[in-house]
Amino acid sequence: MDGFERLNERSGQRPATALTANETPEMPDPAVINAMIGLERQRAERYAQIGHEAAEWARHAAHEMARWCRTDREHPEKVAP
Repeated sequence: MDGFERLNERSGQRPATALTANETPEMPDPAVINAMIGLERQRAERYAQIGHEAAEWARHAAHEMARWCRTDREHPEKVAP
């Protein structure tokens, strides 16, 4: 059950289903809408954080690779045969 289903369950709203010809859609509770927006904002912030961490790791890896290559070039005696 995802966050949206839990929010709908707590608010007492019925799950989204196909409407019959005589039914009109219900307006969702504004609190549920705000909570859904909050969940999406949290998800977006987490994805941004993951992207930032991946970029930091890639920069670090590139720096280490360059350092190793420089060491190999400047000190060939340290290179394993």
